[in-house]
Amino acid sequence: MIIDLKYHIASLVAVFLALGLGILIGTSVLGSDTLIENQNKIIASLRQDYEKLNQENKNYRGEVSRLQEEVKKHREFEESVLPLLIKDRLAGRQIAVVESNVFPFRDKLVATLRMSGATVVSVTTFRSGWEKDAGKRAEIAKLFNLDGKVSEKELVQAVAARLPALIATGKEKELLDQLVAQEIIRVDGEYGVPLSAVVVIGGSPDEERNLAEVFDLPVITGFQQLKIPVYGVESSDVRVSYIKTYQKARITTVDHADTAAGQLSLVWAIEKALTGDYGVKETAKQFAPAVGQEG
Repeated sequence: MIIDLKYHIASLVAVFLALGLGILIGTSVLGSDTLIENQNKIIASLRQDYEKLNQENKNYRGEVSRLQEEVKKHREFEESVLPLLIKDRLAGRQIAVVESNVFPFRDKLVATLRMSGATVVSVTTFRSGWEKDAGKRAEIAKLFNLDGKVSEKELVQAVAARLPALIATGKEKELLDQLVAQEIIRVDGEYGVPLSAVVVIGGSPDEERNLAEVFDLPVITGFQQLKIPVYGVESSDVRVSYIKTYQKARITTVDHADTAAGQLSLVWAIEKALTGDYGVKETAKQFAPAVGQEG
């Protein structure tokens, strides 16, 4: 634990001021040399405590820096061996990726899946925010033959429920194109291609944009109804985790998919059709699949 030096400095300054005031009062009222001597001893003791705390703080900072450098080296090593551990493990597999927010590690995850031999046939990104616009809601409700008074939540759920079929079957291409034109989703790749698996990327930067129940869960359920295996992933540092919601759907989860270890876990889980919850959070059952583990 790093000592908050600013806090201690402020505390010591307050003590010094109080002692100074005490000395002034003691001198003017009591005129006691003993009182002044005792207060000087206290000041000297506090000064020693400050110097000790300052040194301890420097020591802690040095230890933190050393540990951070060690973690960096471990991650560099993991990145270097990852290609060897996943090479051709997903050869011939066709995978679709769906994300409910824009995630910085998405491209890295897609690159890892391709590195493993998989073909990432499509990446679909849900663009939230439009549901706050009453005019936009009315347009989308009309697309889905819904009442114009449908709530924001119900409308997002309606879009999410239809997406799996649009992605997996390629049917209703006109509807898919309209969702793209209305900036409800962003698409990349081929649609209607037979899928071996779907990776849903979740998590949210705050509760306001938490779409776990209204978007991710209907998407997962839709793919399950199509008999397509779904894997739920998120980054290790996401503020609002979706893993507990994913677990409701009984899918395999990886909560550190932004790391080499998490990406390795995902590749192995897809290859062996493993069930489990992997990662570093309290929702995880184990860090990664065991070598040789079978589904």
